[in-house]
Amino acid sequence: GTFNLLARDYVQQGYYPTTNKKFLNWAYRSTKLGQNIHYVKPDILCVQESQDFYEFYDQELATNYDAVYEQRPGTREDGCGILWRRDMFKFVEEERIELNDLGKTHGARHEQDCVGLITLLDLFQPHSSSSSSSSSSSSSSSSLASTVEASASNPTGIKYNRSKSARTIDQIRNSPYNNKDKASPMDVDSETQNATSSEEIWIRQPVCIATSHIYWKPSYTDCKLQQTRLLLSRTKQFLTSRFGKQNIPVIICGDFNVSPSSGIYQYVTSPDGKLDLSEISAQGLGARCSTDDQKDYIADTPKHIKAFIFHPFKNLRSAYDRYNNGDEPEFTTYASRHMGTLDYIFYQPDMLQPTRLLSLPSKTICAAIKNLP
Repeated sequence: GTFNLLARDYVQQGYYPTTNKKFLNWAYRSTKLGQNIHYVKPDILCVQESQDFYEFYDQELATNYDAVYEQRPGTREDGCGILWRRDMFKFVEEERIELNDLGKTHGARHEQDCVGLITLLDLFQPHSSSSSSSSSSSSSSSSLASTVEASASNPTGIKYNRSKSARTIDQIRNSPYNNKDKASPMDVDSETQNATSSEEIWIRQPVCIATSHIYWKPSYTDCKLQQTRLLLSRTKQFLTSRFGKQNIPVIICGDFNVSPSSGIYQYVTSPDGKLDLSEISAQGLGARCSTDDQKDYIADTPKHIKAFIFHPFKNLRSAYDRYNNGDEPEFTTYASRHMGTLDYIFYQPDMLQPTRLLSLPSKTICAAIKNLP
């Protein structure tokens, strides 16, 4: 699931003129958020605009979840985090994405102090030695949440002591895949290999989660596109360096700050991972998108020939794309300055399938409240 928590520094009464001040207070909101998360029990949860993350984590979520977090660069005090249930997942590795790196090739306009985060987890499920196969699943919930089920199972059972799967915040940077080239999903450490027959047999399935909070200004569509492209390309590079050409389930979610009708949404969900820049030049993308870097993903062509921008995942789909009568939800944010859909959970339909979606508040309910923090 994915949830923009609304950082304490960004709460302005002018954006929520009719909202009771008590509901805008972080101490109040953090308790309610924690209660809601424990009620829904997401298996994986991505958060954006998280300020004082570890304090929130320790007070509300540490009982059942492990987590990684990356703060935004510069003077900003919020950032992105990924949390997972420690009884289901074992942390493998994380990588920070500096979206400010775009400024080196695209200019200061693209240095908006945004950050991305990639996390590799191992999903463990009990497996009977007599079973020939086992499917793996993960559920998540927040402002957007879905339950997805892996389409392909890991055919090999390995003996693993589940008590060793939990890792503390201080241990999360230790990776069993460190110093290995293109590690196999079935690579195991000596503890796993030496497990005794009295221990449970578990199936291990690597799952990659990536999240970010894309820059918000509507006039910076070019910046949003480049940040989204970098998030996708770095996630692919992260997986390729560890698994080669082997397909690993990927879920990419967050606050993308674009509507379902935008060219960027079309770009992410395009069946061939392609966006025709000439067709959306009215949005300013054609004039502002440089084609000098990352030539593996861009076709740099003369002006009279269509120019395309590509991303390496050719089959991403939004988990909520059929939620509202065959379309995305009417909104994932509801405030005086904006009402609309900005948050998404993207998955690979050839490897994962949604089985359940968490329902969202209706427009009637939100209109009665008027502004939701």
